[in-house]
Amino acid sequence: MMGYKPLPLGRQGSEGTYTRLVDLGSNPALDFSPIITTMSSIIASKIQSQMKYKRAAHAVYDCRYHLVWITKYRNDCINEKMKERLETVIRWICKKEYVSILNIGFEEDHVHMYISIPVTKPIPMIVQKIKWWSSKVIRKEFKSHLKTYYWDSEHLWATWYFIASVWEINWEIIAKYVEQQWKEENEGEEVEL
Repeated sequence: MMGYKPLPLGRQGSEGTYTRLVDLGSNPALDFSPIITTMSSIIASKIQSQMKYKRAAHAVYDCRYHLVWITKYRNDCINEKMKERLETVIRWICKKEYVSILNIGFEEDHVHMYISIPVTKPIPMIVQKIKWWSSKVIRKEFKSHLKTYYWDSEHLWATWYFIASVWEINWEIIAKYVEQQWKEENEGEEVEL
């Protein structure tokens, strides 16, 4: 059965155009919707399983960074309890700011992070929040321990930081380095990358 349906042009006073519609009827041999639905879901699942990109309103991105900062005067003041608390605080801050922590490592005098920062967030603002909040919490909770290292309790971290973008190719090397960095200093072993 054939029919005609007007398609509006969107302006008042203009005449509608007509297009020819073909009624396929109830012939199951001509119904391709199950095949299209199945193929679409297979393709979509493969794309999603391989996709490492994130989405913003008008962007698709993958922004990974290696972030390092040190304690003030490079004092070896971060002990095991502080490391545990620092990790908890940093993970809380990053979750609040929608920053993904891919890997995190601590030494007595510095912190390494391998993170993914959304394109909607300025890098200096994220670093400032991580350093400020972590310093505030740690200085409050470990005040007596930090008195032996700092005459003023206003600062825990040095003002500078190092950040480098990490490509898809070298992210495994950075992650391995952050995870195994302590071996070189503590055990005297060379880290193989």
